[in-house]
This record gives sequence, C-alpha cells and structure tokens, in this order.
Amino acid sequence: MTEKKKQIENLLDEYRELLKKFEKWISLQTHLPQNNEPLVLLRYLCVCDYDLEKAKELLEINVKFRTKNSYVFTDRDMNSPELQKVINTVQVCPLPKLTKEHFHITVFRLINTNSTNFNVNETIKWIFMVLDTLHMKPVKINGDICIFDAKDFSLWHFFKLASNVSTVRIFMRYVQEAIALRIVQNHFVNCSPVLTKIIALIRPLMSKELSETMHFHTTGFESMHEFIPKELLPTEYNGTVGELNELYKQSVSEMQDLRDYINNDDNFICE
Repeated sequence: MTEKKKQIENLLDEYRELLKKFEKWISLQTHLPQNNEPLVLLRYLCVCDYDLEKAKELLEINVKFRTKNSYVFTDRDMNSPELQKVINTVQVCPLPKLTKEHFHITVFRLINTNSTNFNVNETIKWIFMVLDTLHMKPVKINGDICIFDAKDFSLWHFFKLASNVSTVRIFMRYVQEAIALRIVQNHFVNCSPVLTKIIALIRPLMSKELSETMHFHTTGFESMHEFIPKELLPTEYNGTVGELNELYKQSVSEMQDLRDYINNDDNFICE
C-alpha cells in the first residue's frame, strides 16, 4: 500500500460507519451519481459538521445545481485547447500546507495579462474543476481560504466579467449555496481601482456571511500575514513555500492524474 493510500485509509477509518450510511442512502437515490469517492463524501460530511441529513441535502443541492447549469460543469477535459488556454491564463493554485486550524489555501491570479485570452465561462469552469480536486486530498480540511491577486486585472477584464454577469451570478450562487466548501477567509492583494469595480459588480450577489470573510490588503502583504503565517505562503507574498509558478505546475501535474475522474460527468451530474 502506498503512503497516499495509507493516509486515505487512516482518514476514512474515523468516519467509516457514517460513510457507510451515506453510501447506502445514495445507492437508493437513482437521481444521484453513484460513482462517489469516499473522500468526496467525507468532505460533504465535514462541511456539514458530520450531520448526515445536512450532508444529504447539500449533495442533492449540488447535483441539481450542476445539472441545471451544466455548461460550466461539463466538457472538462483539461487537455482540450479551450481549457489549456485557460490554464495558461488564469492560475488557480492550491498551496501545499494547511493552517493550524486545518484550513486549506488557494491562490487565484492572472498569469497572462492579455484580456483577449480571458474567457469568463471557461475560467469559472476551470475554477470549479480545481475546487473539485480539493475533495480528493487525503487530509482533513476544516475550512478554505482564498487569496485573490488583482495585480494584472485591467478594465478590459472587468468589462468581460460585466458582460458575462449571468455566469458570474452562477459562480456566486454555487460557492454560497451548493459547494462542499466552507469559505472562512477571502483575501484580496495588489488591490486596484479595477478591483473596486469588480467588487461593486459582485457585492449585490454576496450574502452577509460571505461579505464578512473579505479582507483587503492595500499596502504590501504584512496585514495578510496577521491571518496567514509566512511559512504557508508563496514567495510572491513574502512567504517560504516556493514560487507560485512552480507550485502551479505541480498542481496541474497532479490534476492530470485525476483527468478522467474530473471529465466523467457521471461522477457529478445526472441527466
């Protein structure tokens, strides 16, 4: 047995009985996907504080939401030309270390500043793909921290977001109502007037709870270090875990191992 498999088995052992009940219930729900990874089901349970009934409800909501808005949840072959373009334009990079509270950290930033390469629908699809792979990590995650780097966002990027507000609305609804994540902090760095416009666009779509997770760091990164220790952050934010580009390459490589899983609609939606 590999070390990763040992980690998975050790993690699952603690919740084996609860997972069996969850799996048995799913097997009786013909309208739900039947190819559910135990780690994914465990994430649903964790987000719902191990309340099985709430986890069932969240899974139902998630599947219905994906099925209704399938254009951002299907055609997810990461080697397709469309997604390769996004992967090389928008960096969605999970960081390798958890906080002491077992919170996971993900960085979002542009790596190609040419706005003609910025496709809103495909970008949101890519974000959802990366977030789906977080469920497969063999660690217990109690919450999620997002870092949004606004450094290279231009007015043209904003105009593209504004002209695709229906997809932006889907994104905002999904992360607040249907996703198996518990967002505990949202940090915005390299803030700019363009970011102010983006926030004004999405704020009407935000719940009070989500608004309260937002932190804006307008001068350097020291204020962010009050929330996230340097040893958990990349070099770009005066951290020590390495450069984002290298961490991103590693993350994309790991996602290639899950390519078939991510691209199999039967794992996520029902017709």
